[in-house]
Amino acid sequence: WSRNGGDAGRYSLSMARHALIAASLAAAERSPAEVLRLAEEGVTREAVEGSATACLVRVDPQRRRLETAHIGDAGVMLIRGARRTQERNPAPRVAFRTPVQKHSMACPFQLGSHGSAVSFAEAFLAETTLLPGDVVVVGSDGLFDNLWDTEIAATVALALDPLIPATTAAAALVNPLAYVPPPALVEDYPELDPEDVAFERVMDSDATVVAGRLVAAAAERTMERSASTPFSVEASEEYDAVYNGGKRDDITAVVVCVNEHIPGQCYSKKN
Repeated sequence: WSRNGGDAGRYSLSMARHALIAASLAAAERSPAEVLRLAEEGVTREAVEGSATACLVRVDPQRRRLETAHIGDAGVMLIRGARRTQERNPAPRVAFRTPVQKHSMACPFQLGSHGSAVSFAEAFLAETTLLPGDVVVVGSDGLFDNLWDTEIAATVALALDPLIPATTAAAALVNPLAYVPPPALVEDYPELDPEDVAFERVMDSDATVVAGRLVAAAAERTMERSASTPFSVEASEEYDAVYNGGKRDDITAVVVCVNEHIPGQCYSKKN
């Protein structure tokens, strides 16, 4: 879109804005699928040109349920067994993962104004149970193209291991606690009453550390030319040639840690 003189980010920002409005102004909590539908309708009414993948998640702490609706190559991963509860604990494992939706390599399903765009009806919908200690990771393709599922699970477990000093574990590339997200401006959303939306910084939570650690690991992998990555393996198979290394791309991670007695902590980080 930028090559044609358009703003490549306008469509995705408009989608996010309408999704926030749809989720915040509802009399009752809406499902991710319903929010996605309303967001697409809002962007269509505004005749915004562009395209975007989408990934919406709802965590219900009362029912201990995770609901997802996504289109494209962003996705959701549920990691179980990452938090150490005793000296020996089971290895962390991926208990749930959304599939990638794509037409071909590097051509994911997208909502948008172009001819090959799909509608919200093509969204992959899923629901699963949450258990205390679970970690939900929502990520862009920049995360999942550069780290294997087992590496993501191991990174999460390392970040949550109380026997490893935080300063040591954070030394890989960045100190996630040094990252201060820009304050959200309620005036960007004139349709909302400021009391309808609560923007909170949780700078010392487990979710903060995990999100920062994942982004750091994926960013480091993009610089490794000889590494075997999900992207390099797919490219090798697609083009029938040997391809190594990470994929330079935007990297976003949103993390929810499910605790025993309190609602999940949520934090996002983007590199």
